[in-house]
Amino acid sequence: MSRIIWRLADVVENAHKMVALCAQSGVNLSLVTKFCLSQPELIVPVLKTAGINSICDSNCQNFLLLNAPFPVHKSLIKTTTKAIQSFPQLSRNSRPDRLFVSDKGMLDEFYILPKEMRPEVVLIAECGDLKDGFSEEQIIAAAESYPDLNIIGISANFSALSGHLPTFEAVQKLAILSRKVSSIRRNMPFLSIGGTAVYDLLQTGMLIGLVQEVRIGEGIFFGYNSSKRCPIPDFSQNTVLFQGEIIEIAEKRVENIPPDGFNSLGTSFEESVLTGNRKRAVLDFGTLAANQNDLIPNDNGTVTVGQTSDFTVLDITSSAQHYRTGNYVTFLANYASASQAMLNPFVEKIVQ
Repeated sequence: MSRIIWRLADVVENAHKMVALCAQSGVNLSLVTKFCLSQPELIVPVLKTAGINSICDSNCQNFLLLNAPFPVHKSLIKTTTKAIQSFPQLSRNSRPDRLFVSDKGMLDEFYILPKEMRPEVVLIAECGDLKDGFSEEQIIAAAESYPDLNIIGISANFSALSGHLPTFEAVQKLAILSRKVSSIRRNMPFLSIGGTAVYDLLQTGMLIGLVQEVRIGEGIFFGYNSSKRCPIPDFSQNTVLFQGEIIEIAEKRVENIPPDGFNSLGTSFEESVLTGNRKRAVLDFGTLAANQNDLIPNDNGTVTVGQTSDFTVLDITSSAQHYRTGNYVTFLANYASASQAMLNPFVEKIVQ
């Protein structure tokens, strides 16, 4: 059975570094846990050890199993009508404390809830990512038009869809907008920005006095910044391993014969440059568990040949390891492959 292994000590060390960095800028850190389904065995030790008391997830259901032995502020960053309608059936401990919203129709849904069940509301601002978000005019109108909702401020996402990186000028503009909202709502300004793409602004102190919260997941769990395709300096990247079990080892005669069709995934199989008699290992996972493009083999002597939905084939001819059936081959997992593996019920989850 394939498995994903979390090196908890390395994740906690990354979390401590990010918390310290946020403290220097006077901002709160909210841990983005959607990719690991807010799995308590993983996130509760990170929250407790690093002193983080806030998490962000995209699905209400993931809060049901949290059961942290201390208070955790829970934000739902992908709000749906079904999520809002489910509030009366949820216990107080599993109900989100804060919802991020980007549509007027969604704001109207809050009125089906009793007042005591209505959470804090953060209005998402569109700032160039072209994913979700109100315009500035719509945010002002919403702040004025919903006096019965607990609208506390605004948020923005950077580089999630478009790859447009956050700039000091963009954040400054958002901070001005958050102050306009606070003057209407008569509360303190609140601006929340995410995700790891904001790291450079955080690290250089450009968020001081402008932002009250940053939402980061990848930088802590993986020590990596996908928006720049680079590791974060002094953060650990060797945090998440994926292992596939070998179910066959055999010598295959490899010849570059052009295929006359497509493979089971509907794509063209790339011909191998490693021809002749080759030693190959078949692993017990495929694209349904983790995509080969998101895995880096720990053994430099192996070459990934290809995948089907539930098998991965490696060329192990040049490996110095003496693999046998039942052994595991180890890969370094990134955000995409780890997220996919966490969703798959046939991948064992291990927290070391």
